[in-house]
Amino acid sequence: MFALALLGLGVVSLYWTVVPRMVHDWWKDPNFSHGFLVPVFSAYLIHEKSRDLRLLRPESSATAGLFLVVCGLAMLIVGKAGGEYFTMRSSIVVLLSGIFFIMFGKEGFLLCLFPLMFLFFMVPIPYILYDAIAFPLKMAASWIGEHALSAVGIPVLRDGNIIMLPNIRLEVADACSGIRSLMSLMALATVASYFLNLRIALGAVLFVSSVPVSVGTNSLRIFATGILSNRYGEKAAEGFFHDFSGWLVFAAGAFVILLIGVLLRKIRDSL
Repeated sequence: MFALALLGLGVVSLYWTVVPRMVHDWWKDPNFSHGFLVPVFSAYLIHEKSRDLRLLRPESSATAGLFLVVCGLAMLIVGKAGGEYFTMRSSIVVLLSGIFFIMFGKEGFLLCLFPLMFLFFMVPIPYILYDAIAFPLKMAASWIGEHALSAVGIPVLRDGNIIMLPNIRLEVADACSGIRSLMSLMALATVASYFLNLRIALGAVLFVSSVPVSVGTNSLRIFATGILSNRYGEKAAEGFFHDFSGWLVFAAGAFVILLIGVLLRKIRDSL
């Protein structure tokens, strides 16, 4: 017990500044607010397997676990040296996985591999990658929104991510591009694949499907905002409707992801 407490104290001291700053990003940046739920969910899954873990007899060899610990520490050192937050934050998952391997052996590690790897979803992606993803999503959502509005007879002109209506100009910001819901939908798709017991290939299909689902639902949000703004003016694109539509879009996307997951399970059962 003392050794475990000492180990925990060592991990806390190593990440004394890294983890609080990551939590701060979860709190301040809505794109990564799902990070609060990720470690809680992983801890719950590991707790559910605690009875099986207690029955295990860890192997005497802990070489693989030590290797992961060394890799995690190396990532932390390199990340701190280069000021690279993503590397520093990802290192904690690698380090914890190594410690877990040492404590419970290969069998215990494989038993809890999913909740351990799921922890990577709590790490905010680098903004250079964020921008690279958000821009094409923003353009795609703007294009679909423009053509949908035009299809119902509303005069519309688009310049990049700017949609111009007769009485208002709408800017499709990053929040409306689908990137915000995409992060959460990818995590949800991963969880759904796990609980639906999908094969790796079908799980990958569900994971990738979160991209068109995110773009499609956010395009629908742009379409609805355009219709209401064209009829009721600028106020319809701001305030309560704008915030509420964001939650509604995510709920719709989550429903579609779960529906696709169920359909993929039926395909799995039929094979």
